[in-house]
Amino acid sequence: MFGYYFLFPFVTIWDFFKEKLGPKNPQKNLENLEDEEEIPFWVGPGDLFLAIIIGWTLGVLHGIVAFFFAYCVGSVIGVIVMMLAGKQKERFEVPFGPFLGIGFFLAILFHSQINNFVNMYFFF
Repeated sequence: MFGYYFLFPFVTIWDFFKEKLGPKNPQKNLENLEDEEEIPFWVGPGDLFLAIIIGWTLGVLHGIVAFFFAYCVGSVIGVIVMMLAGKQKERFEVPFGPFLGIGFFLAILFHSQINNFVNMYFFF
């Protein structure tokens, strides 16, 4: 990189990285963007914000348990929805935010049982 800079001092380091890491043909990439299939995001920014709020509210231990409950409930409901949909619709999305809320309330509801379980099995 430094040899490149000394050979071409009029090229800044930003231009070097932009050239190496950027798209080779920007116009071609913009044209192909419409034809390519969109990559789905499993957890969006709203889910991330909700997870941060849940973690701050419940603390580390109960936040992790709330996410565990959310993933368990979400997977069960997701499998049920997939079985009911069958082959009718190949691709569908189930929002994760409601499952985070369910996990949050389950972690609050079973707060004392979670504490007893952790103290009994992890802190001898």
